Amino acid sequence: MSPDALTAYVAFLMTLGPGCAGGFYSAMSGFYIQQFKSPSFYVTMLFCFMVPQPVVSLIQQRFDNSIDAIVSTKTAYAFRVIAMQLVLACIVLFWMFAPEEQWVISPSAVHSGP
Repeated sequence: MSPDALTAYVAFLMTLGPGCAGGFYSAMSGFYIQQFKSPSFYVTMLFCFMVPQPVVSLIQQRFDNSIDAIVSTKTAYAFRVIAMQLVLACIVLFWMFAPEEQWVISPSAVHSGP
């Protein structure tokens, strides 16, 4: 396999997980729109899904070098890859067993119906 093909394959695999998660999250919008009787709820879901991405990129660009200098690159990498996966797993478990409320699905949602 050529280096270009391998790079394309790795890039595809790296975006597959987040892409599937985003697709699943937004595909659930029909259920949530019906459940909460709010057609605008989909916009709120997209807002909650899309806004953190550039914010995280800006924070990483600004503070990455200083964090690496404080705790070492190896420790920072282990925190990102291992510890944050555990944090995300805990969040997913909470979300799975939480009641179907607007604040659980989309924290910035404002309940506008009965």
